[in-house]
Amino acid sequence: VMTSPFTHDMTTRYFKRHKYFGLNAKDVKFFKQGTLPCFTEAGGIILKSFDEVSEAPDGNGGIYAALAREGIIDDMRARGIEHVYAYCVDNALVQVGDPAFVGCCVERRCDA
Repeated sequence: VMTSPFTHDMTTRYFKRHKYFGLNAKDVKFFKQGTLPCFTEAGGIILKSFDEVSEAPDGNGGIYAALAREGIIDDMRARGIEHVYAYCVDNALVQVGDPAFVGCCVERRCDA
């Protein structure tokens, strides 16, 4: 479960409070996406305070760097996981876990 530095603690507590929704807690991995500095539309840096740059999550594309940085890819390899399906949460038209799409990707040995 990818979280942001701003939502990580709240998300992990929520999963714990709901007993990981029936999943084995050892099989649920949380990892934080990265952050990037915030800029104004004119390109100026937005400050959080006098001496601190404001940052925001690096978006959906940050998942790949976060998976590597947080050790999730290594964990998946150690568990023998060969295929991962990820989609952009902002895409309301996606059919999550579409078996035809996943099967096609597996059959054709698609890479990320």
